[in-house]
Amino acid sequence: MWFCICSPFYGQRQTVLQGGAKLLCVLLLLGRATIEEARDLLHWLDCEAGFGKMGICGLSMGGVHAAMVGSLHPTPVATLPFLSPNSAVVAFCEGILKHGIA
Repeated sequence: MWFCICSPFYGQRQTVLQGGAKLLCVLLLLGRATIEEARDLLHWLDCEAGFGKMGICGLSMGGVHAAMVGSLHPTPVATLPFLSPNSAVVAFCEGILKHGIA
């Protein structure tokens, strides 16, 4: 069994006032919500659904979030942060995204 979590403010989870990929909300709020939702899902899978061995992975920013979830989970969980940066500085301060944030 596997789940694919869509982060808040992306795809079908965009707010009504959000007209595209540009986030009106603080990016840290998106990350925190994604991490907490994944932690809750792992807890439910472990305690309610009875799954023992579990893993979490993510790509790019999702990989950063997966690493945080894996490190915060109280029991061992396989963690694969795929193509994850060690910092968002390049993406938000030097790349094209620098024009979309204050």
